[in-house]
Amino acid sequence: MREIKFRVWDKEKKKLTDDFYFHEFTDVNCFFSEGCCAFSLDDVIFMQYTGLKDKNGVEIYEGDIIKKIGDIKTYSIVFDGVLAAYLMDDGTGGYGLNQMLLRDFEVIGNIYENPELLEFKNPQPTKKTNE
Repeated sequence: MREIKFRVWDKEKKKLTDDFYFHEFTDVNCFFSEGCCAFSLDDVIFMQYTGLKDKNGVEIYEGDIIKKIGDIKTYSIVFDGVLAAYLMDDGTGGYGLNQMLLRDFEVIGNIYENPELLEFKNPQPTKKTNE
């Protein structure tokens, strides 16, 4: 069974956490080392776990930056709503993800904490929708 997990980027505190819960579908409560805090859903960005891991066994989430070992090219992980799939985007287009492909890749950061790691400068993942 596929594991469904999320982590949250707090836009104001510029912090990432996976320790949170929903409260009455209007707020998100996050627990950081300095204590609990509540957010409006507009104050956070959710990043879903892709169900895949890098070569080191690190879970890959939407918004992560990955790199092939021995290569300089970097990719951000994005969700494509038209294809209903996670892609690795190099700024010129997306490539499908699968565990076999990722055996030579590792997570090196994410677009919120480490945007400078992207070769292409696209700080927000592009999401295609059916609209």
